Amino acid sequence: MAVPDSIGSLAWIPARRLAIGMFVAELDRPWTDTPLPDAGLLIESDAHLEALREHCREVLVDARLSDIRAVGQILAAASAGDDGPAAGAPTGNVPAGIEAGWRRRGSPARNDVRLPLGGRDRVRQIAGLLEDGRLPGGGPGSLAGASPAGGERLLQRWLSRIAGRPAVPARLAPGDRHDAGDPSAAAFRWPDPSTLGDSLPAIRPAFLRVAQDLSTVLAAPRQGRTLDVAAILAAADAVVSIVIACPDAGRWLAAVHSSRAGRWEPAIVDALLLAEFGRHLGMPRESLLELATIGLLADIGKSLLPRDLLEHPGVLNAVDFALVKQHVSIALDLLERAGGVPPNAMRGIAEHHERLDGTGYPAGLEGSAIGQFGRMAAIVDTYAALTTSRPYANALSAEDALAALLGWSGRLFCRELVERFVAMVGPFPVGSLVELSSGEVAAVVDRSPGAFMRPRLVVLTGPDKGPLRGDPTGERGPDEIYRGLRVRISRGLPAGAYGLQLRDYHLLAI
Repeated sequence: MAVPDSIGSLAWIPARRLAIGMFVAELDRPWTDTPLPDAGLLIESDAHLEALREHCREVLVDARLSDIRAVGQILAAASAGDDGPAAGAPTGNVPAGIEAGWRRRGSPARNDVRLPLGGRDRVRQIAGLLEDGRLPGGGPGSLAGASPAGGERLLQRWLSRIAGRPAVPARLAPGDRHDAGDPSAAAFRWPDPSTLGDSLPAIRPAFLRVAQDLSTVLAAPRQGRTLDVAAILAAADAVVSIVIACPDAGRWLAAVHSSRAGRWEPAIVDALLLAEFGRHLGMPRESLLELATIGLLADIGKSLLPRDLLEHPGVLNAVDFALVKQHVSIALDLLERAGGVPPNAMRGIAEHHERLDGTGYPAGLEGSAIGQFGRMAAIVDTYAALTTSRPYANALSAEDALAALLGWSGRLFCRELVERFVAMVGPFPVGSLVELSSGEVAAVVDRSPGAFMRPRLVVLTGPDKGPLRGDPTGERGPDEIYRGLRVRISRGLPAGAYGLQLRDYHLLAI
């Protein structure tokens, strides 16, 4: 049955007041930081309660998706706050429109999970500020209103202060400094990237070579062989070359080939994003190489874990979750045995699951104890996890994943770095799907620098999500109807939405 939206069913309540029968729509941290599935959770056992209370302070509960017997408890917990009766208090009145015995039918996909209030608007605001020539921000210590050069200086000084060490050194040619009179303002000025169309012919074979090499190299631990670090570093160097030439080309190729990729795909996506993040922050090539290496190797330890454990659709017990978290230590052990991984990359790998508030793993580091690369890797790893489909959960759109990161920033992730990452990716990155205000689904096939809110689109479906059709008179075909038309994007869509795969379309001479 359908439950009216007017009920106002969503409420944040303390984790200690949860009860069996409540449906948890969202956590106060990424689902991937917990032993819980990534698709919402109907609390059905004490094990569920224990996991939620151990890993969360408060959660978003949806009364419309909860068991009828828990609705009164939800209302009582939400109205009482943290000082009221526990969630096991007697059940109150049931909101009109919810019938006794009603339960949700299966867990909703992640793209249906509620996001921070105004999260999408905030993502678009940041992209809009970038188009206006300003950097994102909007709060104390943010980068709002700064010029690009001033923003780089502020970010470098801030990172230097929290890390307790000098900012990442940049090798600058004469005239490359944003402010030659201020040594602390040094940041590498990368040339503008080539256009996507011009870059693809050269970048495509390089990308496919990296993918082929990684499929062999990353399989080594499972096959009992030592990692070939030289091959990894060569792949990282190729990733950096792609990012320097045209970040959107790597993004496009990853999107096109993701549905037929092997176990290399998450690693190469992380490497591309981390190298692009470093480029965006004005880091030199040697730092981009270290960042790409982190992306390629951060989850290499998972190759020695049972696959059914990594793809488990339900709540992991404490022992299994502790084993999953060991993938960081396993990775470090593999890399130490192989040798040759740069120290900065090793530290970034060690810290990519640490969180600013100390709730991460494996060391539970807090605040300034987490290095710059670890902070960057944490953001990228979480974004990639949110936007990748898994056996037990669908993907979020880029726009919604960025909104979620903004909601967690300041407590779990560095706020300034999250804002810069949002500005880099934008709500509608190349290779993503979007829904138009008129209902059609389109692919983002290109975007100009400083125009992330006005990307170039290719329309894939009609308003009913069916095949494109011409006008009723038959005088104009779909291409003629949409060519050059200015449209409004309603929302971003997750990869594979409505069964659409970019590889099925001859876009940009794939």
